[in-house]
Amino acid sequence: MPNFLSRLWKWVGSNHEQVAILFAVVAGAYVLFEYKSKESEETVKRAMEFQARYGQKEILEARVKLHGYLLGEQFQKDYAAAKAKGGNAKMTELIRSHGLEPSVYVLVDFYDQVTTCVENDLCDKKTACAIFKEPITSLASNYHGLFDEWQKNWGENLAAKSNGYFSNKKNCPG
Repeated sequence: MPNFLSRLWKWVGSNHEQVAILFAVVAGAYVLFEYKSKESEETVKRAMEFQARYGQKEILEARVKLHGYLLGEQFQKDYAAAKAKGGNAKMTELIRSHGLEPSVYVLVDFYDQVTTCVENDLCDKKTACAIFKEPITSLASNYHGLFDEWQKNWGENLAAKSNGYFSNKKNCPG
């Protein structure tokens, strides 16, 4: 063993520049790995911050109002009447008559912020998809008549960006 160590030490001495380069490359790779790991943790953290905001006052109130109506007895009656009298236009009228349009707008705006965060790689896509895919696609489905009307009035379907991103199987598989 001492003979091996002696030869190794001699080799290191005669190749010290290559050894220094090797250590620099290893150190650089380690720093890069740590940076990427920290960056990944930060994107997950940002996505989870949106999850926390999702339960805060304004957004929670909007969700409770909308779900309270959609899951309530009155909705079943209203929906049956709307289907018989004109579908989407009648549903949009019902949403407005129950004062729910501002709640829809609050959620659309919030989901748009989530989408922007994910599209710019500031939030972790996998985490955001797990949390927000279902509510975003449900909102777009439940209120598409309202979004169509907004598009006619404002020239933009405000739900299209977030729904398009989160309903795309390439972005959010499963």
